[in-house]
Amino acid sequence: TVKIKASPGPDERAGTLEVRAISPKITLEERARISFLSNSACFGIDLVLPENSIDANFAVGKKYSLFIGNRSSVGQEVRLSSDNPYLRFANEKATVEAGSRKEVNFFVTPPYDLAESAVITITAATERGFKTSTSIHLIASPRAGFGQGNKLAGAVGA
Repeated sequence: TVKIKASPGPDERAGTLEVRAISPKITLEERARISFLSNSACFGIDLVLPENSIDANFAVGKKYSLFIGNRSSVGQEVRLSSDNPYLRFANEKATVEAGSRKEVNFFVTPPYDLAESAVITITAATERGFKTSTSIHLIASPRAGFGQGNKLAGAVGA
């Protein structure tokens, strides 16, 4: 029988491990530097938007996509959310297998009287607590009433 004991080294520095193996005839000791993996290395995900801006004039009824990349070695359930009520996901949850990526569709429905451009933040969170986010710009231009605020609505009713 060989007894093996592993503990932090005597200087108790993080990332150093001391291993001692003792048998009736021999004792061995080794110290090694341990590189701990961060949560992002173990359970990291990426959000990729093929387009970083959306023209509000053409957004209604158009399907947009984003991709969730899973850098981990295990499949993960990812929940998507947005900080803006104009954006809706086709599915707010997606299961992404280890080392793969999954396409998720979303739709943007800006109000007719959108006064100015907006930044929409999309956040993805895994069941293991890892979060990441990305942003897309919703651009309001004067065409078709966007960027005019309520001025155009008042002129039409006059």
